[in-house]
Amino acid sequence: MTLSARRLNRALLARQLLLARVRIPLGRALERVGGLQAQYAPSPYIRLWSTIDGFSRDDLTRLVEITAEAIDAATASDELERAA
Repeated sequence: MTLSARRLNRALLARQLLLARVRIPLGRALERVGGLQAQYAPSPYIRLWSTIDGFSRDDLTRLVEITAEAIDAATASDELERAA
Protein backbone atom coordinates (compact mmCIF):
# COMPACT_ATOMS: atom_id res chain seq x y z
CA MET A 1 0.00 0.00 0.00
CA THR A 2 1.38 3.37 -1.02
CA LEU A 3 0.57 6.46 0.99
CA SER A 4 0.07 9.82 -0.63
CA ALA A 5 2.24 12.66 0.60
CA ARG A 6 -0.76 14.12 2.45
CA ARG A 7 -1.59 10.84 4.23
CA LEU A 8 2.05 10.31 5.14
CA ASN A 9 2.22 13.87 6.51
CA ARG A 10 -0.95 13.35 8.57
CA ALA A 11 0.34 10.04 9.93
CA LEU A 12 3.59 11.68 11.02
CA LEU A 13 1.77 14.57 12.68
CA ALA A 14 -0.58 12.16 14.47
CA ARG A 15 2.35 10.07 15.71
CA GLN A 16 3.97 13.20 17.14
CA LEU A 17 0.67 14.16 18.82
CA LEU A 18 0.38 17.34 16.80
CA LEU A 19 -3.09 16.94 15.30
CA ALA A 20 -5.34 16.92 18.36
CA ARG A 21 -5.27 16.58 22.12
CA VAL A 22 -5.33 12.95 23.20
CA ARG A 23 -5.80 11.06 26.44
CA ILE A 24 -2.55 9.10 26.76
CA PRO A 25 -0.23 8.26 29.67
CA LEU A 26 2.64 10.73 30.03
CA GLY A 27 5.34 8.10 29.54
CA ARG A 28 3.73 6.89 26.32
CA ALA A 29 3.45 10.47 25.05
CA LEU A 30 7.13 11.08 25.70
CA GLU A 31 8.01 7.87 23.86
CA ARG A 32 6.00 9.03 20.87
CA VAL A 33 7.43 12.53 20.65
CA GLY A 34 10.95 11.20 21.17
CA GLY A 35 12.03 13.96 23.54
CA LEU A 36 11.37 17.61 24.10
CA GLN A 37 13.72 20.54 23.75
CA ALA A 38 13.68 22.59 26.90
CA GLN A 39 16.12 25.46 26.74
CA TYR A 40 13.27 27.51 28.21
CA ALA A 41 11.99 25.67 31.30
CA PRO A 42 8.20 26.10 30.73
CA SER A 43 8.39 24.76 27.15
CA PRO A 44 7.87 21.04 27.81
CA TYR A 45 5.01 21.78 30.19
CA ILE A 46 3.26 23.95 27.61
CA ARG A 47 3.85 21.42 24.82
CA LEU A 48 2.48 18.52 26.84
CA TRP A 49 -0.45 20.51 28.23
CA SER A 50 -1.48 21.46 24.71
CA THR A 51 -1.15 17.85 23.53
CA ILE A 52 -2.35 15.58 26.36
CA ASP A 53 -5.90 15.74 27.59
CA GLY A 54 -5.74 15.69 31.40
CA PHE A 55 -2.04 16.59 31.61
CA SER A 56 -0.85 17.61 35.06
CA ARG A 57 2.23 19.76 35.56
CA ASP A 58 3.08 17.73 38.65
CA ASP A 59 3.19 14.51 36.60
CA LEU A 60 6.03 15.82 34.44
CA THR A 61 7.85 17.34 37.41
CA ARG A 62 7.69 13.99 39.24
CA LEU A 63 8.88 12.11 36.14
CA VAL A 64 11.83 14.49 35.69
CA GLU A 65 12.79 14.07 39.36
CA ILE A 66 12.62 10.26 39.14
CA THR A 67 14.69 10.29 35.96
CA ALA A 68 17.29 12.61 37.51
CA GLU A 69 17.54 10.31 40.55
CA ALA A 70 18.02 7.29 38.29
CA ILE A 71 20.76 9.07 36.34
CA ASP A 72 22.48 10.12 39.58
CA ALA A 73 22.34 6.54 40.88
CA ALA A 74 23.74 5.13 37.64
CA THR A 75 26.51 7.72 37.60
CA ALA A 76 27.43 6.98 41.22
CA SER A 77 27.49 3.26 40.44
CA ASP A 78 29.79 3.84 37.45
CA GLU A 79 32.13 5.95 39.59
CA LEU A 80 32.29 3.23 42.25
CA GLU A 81 33.14 0.61 39.64
CA ARG A 82 35.94 2.78 38.22
CA ALA A 83 37.34 3.43 41.69
CA ALA A 84 37.45 -0.30 42.55
